Amino acid sequence: MVKQSVTEKFADAQKIIQSIYPSLMSFYAMCERREKPGITMRLDTRTGRCPVLEYNSKFIDAISKEVLGALTSVELIRLLLHHPTTRLLLPVELCYQASNIICTRKEILNWNIAPYIQDYFPTSDDIEKEPGFNVAEDMYLEKVFSILLNRMNQESKKNQQQQQQQQNKSNKGQDQEQQQNSGKGKKDEQQSQEEQDGS
Repeated sequence: MVKQSVTEKFADAQKIIQSIYPSLMSFYAMCERREKPGITMRLDTRTGRCPVLEYNSKFIDAISKEVLGALTSVELIRLLLHHPTTRLLLPVELCYQASNIICTRKEILNWNIAPYIQDYFPTSDDIEKEPGFNVAEDMYLEKVFSILLNRMNQESKKNQQQQQQQQNKSNKGQDQEQQQNSGKGKKDEQQSQEEQDGS
């Protein structure tokens, strides 16, 4: 099998996107492409006049045209919903995670995606199980972000409590050891005094 060039693989991915998400093609036409070592693939909306799909050519070589089409679709949906621009939230890593959950539509998960690449395509199943969550009304960036942020804060609080408990146990053990040593010292001192009195 002849190895495809990056340009050829993007062209095939574009055909896949056009057949499934034709409405995304106008946004795809807005984007430039730029190779950038040290990443996988991402959308840069800050350094130029138009969005730039940045990619690592080694990563593109390693994935199929279906995976590339799915990844590109996710980035275009992200652009369509203004996630990386006017709706960017801090911390950015959590915003990106929330955006991935929203932009990875369920139909994308039905594409021919190799198992090793599944982590790039998170499902919303876990978020949908959140108590009181209404998919029709709550599946938007700010809501999902707030859920993830709340979970992160709860996990951080839990870790702090566990660390505090461990510290308290450690302090208690040190206090008990000091008391034992202190008691032993007094006993030795009393015994020494008795021996002196006996002599």
